[in-house]
Amino acid sequence: MIGAGARGIGVYGEYSLHHQDEIKFIGVAEPDSERRLYFSFQHSIKPDHQFSDYLEILAQDKMCDACFICTQDNMHVEPAIMAMEKGYHVFLEKPMAVTPEDCIMLEEMAKKIPSKNHDRSCFEIYTVLCPNQAMAR
Repeated sequence: MIGAGARGIGVYGEYSLHHQDEIKFIGVAEPDSERRLYFSFQHSIKPDHQFSDYLEILAQDKMCDACFICTQDNMHVEPAIMAMEKGYHVFLEKPMAVTPEDCIMLEEMAKKIPSKNHDRSCFEIYTVLCPNQAMAR
């Protein structure tokens, strides 16, 4: 989990607590120490998998299959690209980016990454977020 704010803790984290047969968080990156510790306590995350920012967690060896990015909207792009480059399946909450250029960059990056479970459904919101760019394609 990158970003243990309202959605990270209260939506996806909460879902995970009630569906541990489907999803279990094993690492967290969150600059707010109280949120980071709360999320870690809820999900029994070991201290060596708790980080204060996404650069630290993404510098580690790959820990699992998927990475949830729940940072502030204007902070989605860099961790998403870094996670894809690392080989994670990326769950990126909407909006995936705040500029049309960043939307295109994320889409192009996702196309380059081989993944047997690759699902482009997150890009279905592309036309809503970046209507001018989508119409130009």
